[in-house]
Amino acid sequence: MPQINGLNYVTVTGTMITQAGAPSSGSLYFEASDLVWNSAAPFVGSLDPVGVTLPASGLLSVPLLAMDNAGLSATWNWILSVSLNGITYAKRKLIVLYSLGDSQDIAKLLNTATVL
Repeated sequence: MPQINGLNYVTVTGTMITQAGAPSSGSLYFEASDLVWNSAAPFVGSLDPVGVTLPASGLLSVPLLAMDNAGLSATWNWILSVSLNGITYAKRKLIVLYSLGDSQDIAKLLNTATVL
């Protein structure tokens, strides 16, 4: 994902596994719910969606634009679509804040996510 200079990103990490503990196969797709703009650094537009195909290890590591950058619009969220082991799950609205750290586990983000 190309990054916008001067803005903070959060690396979302985690291990996607089955109930039996084996690595999951599948994909995750992150997209912005609305237009994003920054009054501090002229930018208005849509963010490129971020698609991730899980490697054989099931390890996830993906940088996402933090929603709490100074001057950034507050009218959007990250929308997560997940397909694991042949099952597609309901979309979820994620809150990704740099103030909570520059690296965050997907499980913690999902604990506070809203099912859409």
